[in-house]
Amino acid sequence: MRRVAPLLFLAVGCGARTELEVPTGTGGTTTSTSASTTASSVTASTTTTTTSTLSSSSSGTPSDCKDAGVTYIYLIADDNRLLSFYPPSKALSTIGTIQCPAMNGASPFSMGVSRTGEAIVLFTSGELFRVSTANAKCKPTNWAPGPDGFQVFGMGFSNDVGAPEMLFVAQDEDTMGGLSKGLGRIDPTTLAFDFVGAWSPPVISAHSGTELTGTGDGRLYGYHLATTGMGGDLIQIDKSNAHILSDTPLPVGSPSSALAVAFWGGDFYIFTTVAPGSSQTTVTRYEPTSGALTAYATIDAVIVGAGVSTCAPM
Repeated sequence: MRRVAPLLFLAVGCGARTELEVPTGTGGTTTSTSASTTASSVTASTTTTTTSTLSSSSSGTPSDCKDAGVTYIYLIADDNRLLSFYPPSKALSTIGTIQCPAMNGASPFSMGVSRTGEAIVLFTSGELFRVSTANAKCKPTNWAPGPDGFQVFGMGFSNDVGAPEMLFVAQDEDTMGGLSKGLGRIDPTTLAFDFVGAWSPPVISAHSGTELTGTGDGRLYGYHLATTGMGGDLIQIDKSNAHILSDTPLPVGSPSSALAVAFWGGDFYIFTTVAPGSSQTTVTRYEPTSGALTAYATIDAVIVGAGVSTCAPM
């Protein structure tokens, strides 16, 4: 997620292995990479420790995901590149460049990935597109931008046992003068929108708003950057009413950073640009069980969205 630039307008069922990619060995996919970050070129810095207020993570994968295999964290860059990132080996691969028929001047803003391996990509124009994580092919949708003020938003899938997964969305603060309206949800099949509720307590963050990520056991989390100084807050969200269940401050990112977040293997991966105007993204791993915080990798791209199937390891 990043600041919305002015546009030039002219007027939980589980995916099969063929949908959710499985890495070969430790090298990621066999697709060539143009984002230039691989395990051999990543430098990890000193690990720090923070105090977590989040609930304990589960282990393994959800029981209804036996056929899903190992999934990646999928990333969307501001230049339309769709990437896959495999945390254990830090392998990064380019899937392709999405060619969505978005409005003139629009660029990717956020992304979520469903259990079927389909990505839903939001553009700065408020348009939603369906994108294959297998080949980066893009399809338009009938989404009408801006319901209840949700023009642009952070996204993350979450599900409850026995219920279909939903795409949860956090309205971007830029459209409300610094104060987000709250949490909504989108049916990924019909794209019907429902407003869940206002944040309680209110969420006030930097321009990049709140990005969301879900877990296979039904939890929903978000990360937002502070309005001043360095750092941000990792929050656990009650998705039934938008109440904040816990808040863990982390020294990750700055008010001007592009932002994305994903939960994988029990840890959080936070993607923030290195500095204002930078074309590089720092990947920070936060381990809630120990409080360890590590500068885990650097990617030669501006990452604005991250999505991971809730069938990924927990």
